[in-house]
Amino acid sequence: MVKLLLLPALLPVLCLIPAGRLAAGTYTVLHSFSGVSFSRTNIDGDEVNADGENSRAGVILAGNTLYGTTFGGGSNGLGTVFALDLDGSPIRILHSFSAVDPSAETNSDGANPNDLVLSGSTLYGTTDVWGRYGAGVVFSINTNGGNFSNLYNFTATNDGANPEAGLVLADGMLYGTTGFSGVSAGGTIFAISTNEFSGGVLTP
Repeated sequence: MVKLLLLPALLPVLCLIPAGRLAAGTYTVLHSFSGVSFSRTNIDGDEVNADGENSRAGVILAGNTLYGTTFGGGSNGLGTVFALDLDGSPIRILHSFSAVDPSAETNSDGANPNDLVLSGSTLYGTTDVWGRYGAGVVFSINTNGGNFSNLYNFTATNDGANPEAGLVLADGMLYGTTGFSGVSAGGTIFAISTNEFSGGVLTP
């Protein structure tokens, strides 16, 4: 009964709220990822396409450009790094992750990338799987698509395996987590200095 009595008192207040605040915001599709072809697959059956699919990670905005990743799709079905300008220009694929060697079950750059972080003109990220030991990598790539580097290969031992989340960048350090392996097989929290990469790829 008390709630019913309050309703007439609230109606004049609601009428004072500007109409613009009640209206839905404008929704714009900046890009629709192309459909994967089920007749075009890599050796593991991952569907391939031109620009990737399943963009489950967030995007970052630098100037007038969005940067992000797709978990799958791309020329080898293992994900992409992309850039998209807000002015309506076509999407640019900065990197398509490479095919897996079926005999060794490894590749050079990882697969299924996660969220990116940006420092200057360099993007840093992780991949969930593959790389030298099949357990994921930390990578960097320039915002123009050049100089892709596999910075660290997780070994699925004490250093962890399968980093499924993005990185945090602070004062020249990259911080992240792995979902598996480590001393007790429950995953790890790691830190890597970006300064160590200036002379080449960090091992393992």
